[in-house]
Amino acid sequence: SQMGVTLMVKGAILTGTLVGEREYLRRINDAFKRMARESMTKPSKEDLAAIDEAFGFEDLVEDDYPQGEENAEPPEASPIRHLHLRDPVIIYPGSTLSFMESELPVLRIRLAAIDGWMLGRISMISSDDDGNLPDVGFIH
Repeated sequence: SQMGVTLMVKGAILTGTLVGEREYLRRINDAFKRMARESMTKPSKEDLAAIDEAFGFEDLVEDDYPQGEENAEPPEASPIRHLHLRDPVIIYPGSTLSFMESELPVLRIRLAAIDGWMLGRISMISSDDDGNLPDVGFIH
């Protein structure tokens, strides 16, 4: 499942949507395959098949749970060391930076680097919305 989260990382404040490692790796696969295909002039079916075979990042999961098996027990695995934020926004320090329009809008963060967190994504309100602010009390 996906949920909004705000993180404090070494003095910076980041917000985004928490996603699983499988989505992160799938997006990396898609980005690299797209770049490889675009770099080729008139690729053959064999070329396209070779590209699909060459990129297998989805096999690098830390959370290696069986998919599609009801009541499956997770295998003994190494501990989860990273989390992944889709559409990350760096709120502080300095100007707000958004990566929503980037080629790969998922950020991988080492769990050990996180100093604090809270559930919920910080809402970004444009300066053009001054007269239309939601009536929700305090706005982050």
